[in-house]
Amino acid sequence: RREFDSRVQDITRFIITRLNNYESLLRSGAVLFAVSPTITREQWYDYVQSMRIKQDFPGVHRLNFAKRIASTEKNALVQQVRDEGFPDFTFWPTARRVDYAVNIYVEPLTEENRRLLGFDHFSVPVRRTAMEQARDTGKLVASGKTSLLESEKRLTGFVMYAPVYHKGLPTETVEQRRAALIGYVNSIIHGDDLAQDFLGVEKYDIDLDIFDGATISDASVLYDSDDGEQRNRENHSSAFSSTVSIDAVGHR
Repeated sequence: RREFDSRVQDITRFIITRLNNYESLLRSGAVLFAVSPTITREQWYDYVQSMRIKQDFPGVHRLNFAKRIASTEKNALVQQVRDEGFPDFTFWPTARRVDYAVNIYVEPLTEENRRLLGFDHFSVPVRRTAMEQARDTGKLVASGKTSLLESEKRLTGFVMYAPVYHKGLPTETVEQRRAALIGYVNSIIHGDDLAQDFLGVEKYDIDLDIFDGATISDASVLYDSDDGEQRNRENHSSAFSSTVSIDAVGHR
């Protein structure tokens, strides 16, 4: 029992530390815009390269900036990005909205990541809810579970959003923050990335499930160390079990 409890504590600390590391990375990206609101594509590339995300932030596959755009500004932004060397750039999904939050910077810009250019985060309700919370509070917020539709692999996970405001504009009230919003530094976190490095070769001596929110169900599972094999959550029993609630980055 002591050994099991120790493992539970270790895993909990690991997940919290990893979430805190993700938060620090996104906050530093938002600070970059606070210092110089006219960050160029080249400067974003240099910043992400300097952060060594692949080596120092396991689980972060890319770091994006999504610009908040009113529908009246859409055509101008599309032309601007195309002129920067992306002739096929367009907003997607294509449904019309009053406003958009569209990825205009994605790094590293691999062939797979290139697909994320133009993706409108506001098109997914669970993401928009998190983004509006981040906008109104000025805090970094994680979304609820979402299908990573921009990935061909149809993975699930969540997205972390750090709001970026116009330098020099007041942000003391909710109304001021809404008016000052430029966009969001964001990163997709796959459910598997929260724990797999920690479990490593020992993953078969403990079964770990991570769920989104307060409900334990198949619909809310973010990570399952045995990929659902030999699992029946309603009837499953173990000699030792523990449930831990982690409140981090604006979400449980």
